[in-house]
Amino acid sequence: MMFDIILTLVYALILGWVIYRAPLFKVEGIKPYSFVSIFTIKVMAGVMLYLIYTYYYTDRSEADIYRFYDDSEALYQLIFTNLREFLANFFGFASDFNSGGKYAHLMNNWMLPYDNPMYNDNRIVIRVHALLRLLSFGSFNVHTVFFSFFSFTGLFLMARVFYHLIDDWKYELFFGVQLIPSVLFWSSGCLKEPILFLGLGVFVYAFFFLNKSPKLWHWLCLILSVCLIYLTKFYILMAVIPAALAYLISRKVADKYVVSVFGLTTLVLVLLAMNIQHLIPSINFMQMLAFKQQNFVNLAVAEQAGSIVTTEYLEPTMLDMFLKAPRALFIAFFKPLPWEVGRSPFILMPMLENIFFILSLAWIIWNSRRSAHLSFSLFCISFV
Repeated sequence: MMFDIILTLVYALILGWVIYRAPLFKVEGIKPYSFVSIFTIKVMAGVMLYLIYTYYYTDRSEADIYRFYDDSEALYQLIFTNLREFLANFFGFASDFNSGGKYAHLMNNWMLPYDNPMYNDNRIVIRVHALLRLLSFGSFNVHTVFFSFFSFTGLFLMARVFYHLIDDWKYELFFGVQLIPSVLFWSSGCLKEPILFLGLGVFVYAFFFLNKSPKLWHWLCLILSVCLIYLTKFYILMAVIPAALAYLISRKVADKYVVSVFGLTTLVLVLLAMNIQHLIPSINFMQMLAFKQQNFVNLAVAEQAGSIVTTEYLEPTMLDMFLKAPRALFIAFFKPLPWEVGRSPFILMPMLENIFFILSLAWIIWNSRRSAHLSFSLFCISFV
């Protein structure tokens, strides 16, 4: 126990020192210790998540922070017993952990408990944990520190882009992006979200500076971030790419046409994506979305989640998706509703966040309508 605490503190201090000294984290007008403070808060939030899933929700097999970590032990041990098999399974050239594989019994989450023809994004987290075990010696909260660092870096890069677009509120910008309660809580533990935020942050940063002062390393970062987002949550990538392409096109037109061109471009790209199977039969985005939505519902039902929102399965047709889109958007933007707060105190915070988000969205739209950065504001809004 004492060894775990000391090792966790050592890595937290090392990464805090990196944040304090590395040129990447230098921002004119903001003291480096401010960012170290944010990172410290994130680590504390990650430890709080660990305590909740250790002492409040005590079923380790059902806790996301433990499921992928525990499974990574089997992959990690291959480093010492059979390095060739480790590399083959790590990079996806072998299927020893798949159903019927010789190591399948050693993992519970490498394969999903229901039929799923798509890539299982649990595996990226298991692989990251397996690598981190080389540094952690099995100390769980060392992983918490590194996952907090991943999300801190991604969110910092996003904020750095906003820093170039907004003249005021520099401190509020960096603190606000990192410390929104739900973002702070879910991006600081050993979950998929820290890896996703890292990928998104690198994508937004590289994409923005490619359009401003392109360099080779921006292209490399963009490609790597696309791969990382795809491996973590591919449907997020499906939301980012149309928004990014619409942004590129809308920047080429006069300000008064930006909204129209952005909206039309987004619509055309969405329609193209929904019909891509007629051009490339092996790719069917509507089928992918339908499967992913069904997977979420199946997982919630299988684990008897108390926060599940009753919804119908998506059918992989344009008509069904357009008909169900309004209700889906309503749930995403407005749930939970004020009168649902009484069901659980944990519902109050997301409800307040939704109100804050909607008001912020209205403020951004109003203040960006004549702004030189209208295209980028639309990119952020359409992606959300």
